[in-house]
Amino acid sequence: MSKNDYLQSGLKYFSTGDFPQAIKAFQKALEIDPKFDLTLNALAQVYNKMGNIDKAIEFAKQLIDVDPDDAIAHTALSRFYVQKGMIKEAEEELVISNRLASGL
Repeated sequence: MSKNDYLQSGLKYFSTGDFPQAIKAFQKALEIDPKFDLTLNALAQVYNKMGNIDKAIEFAKQLIDVDPDDAIAHTALSRFYVQKGMIKEAEEELVISNRLASGL
């Protein structure tokens, strides 16, 4: 299977709420391409849904390392920081996201 096949498989599991299987599929995609941005984002979202905000933050940061100009990744990281009560960090990420989204 390709990394895209694993991503699609993981998204199907995610949509049905089978988060452990989604994570397994996403991890397989990352074994093929450790910088696969769509999978890093998917893992951040699945861990967020599971309530594991620390892991969600970890994958959001990895996504930003891969693509620092991804406004949506910065927005997601900002949301995760809010959930952790890290308001200063959340505001900083939101500023970055807004700047990137506006093209400034």
